Amino acid sequence: MQSAGKIWIRVAVLAATTMLIGSTSASAYTDEQRKWCYAPEATDEQTIDGCTALAQSGQFSGRDLAIILYDRGLSYENTKQYNLAMADFSQAVGLDPTYADAFDDRGNVYTKTGDYNHAIADYDRAISLKSDVALYYSNRGYTYYLKGDNDAALTDLDRAISLDQKTGRIYVNRALARFAKHDCQGTVDDLLAAKRLNWNYTVSDAMKAQCGSAMAQMVGK
Repeated sequence: MQSAGKIWIRVAVLAATTMLIGSTSASAYTDEQRKWCYAPEATDEQTIDGCTALAQSGQFSGRDLAIILYDRGLSYENTKQYNLAMADFSQAVGLDPTYADAFDDRGNVYTKTGDYNHAIADYDRAISLKSDVALYYSNRGYTYYLKGDNDAALTDLDRAISLDQKTGRIYVNRALARFAKHDCQGTVDDLLAAKRLNWNYTVSDAMKAQCGSAMAQMVGK
């Protein structure tokens, strides 16, 4: 969990071998480094090492290079190197202005660094490119919640849940916005939904204090 209290879902980039255009020079990067850049199971340190080798090889451009920078940006983000993550995501969208995931993750970095307006602008762009991705609405809704605009947050989070009823994080985000609107029953309903999806979360002392009777429903469920 990041300092802003938000768990960000890493979207693994599935880069097929056919996307690696051009011949590979053994002196540019190793086969192991290439695998590290794309493999979801690689550590963040391995991903940064591998993607840096590919990016510096001069053999990739356009969308291919954007994917490499995006993958490295995710690992910079995961290791809280936010300036480096921001630089990679910005380069990625510069290379490919249709790269919705890169706009979304740059929005995540803006949110984590407290720049909510720029974050929302990036989520807007991601949604304009792909309007059916629940995660984008959830991320924007959470950022609206952090800004204190709970009506906008609930609109986005309702939309996210209409698109995806299997991700517990979305229900937790909506529970926070519902609690901010003093909707104790709605808060409990969403936390129970997240619990059924095996999503771990912590019930705050404020929730226990203000929604005590409603929270009692959660015992044993």
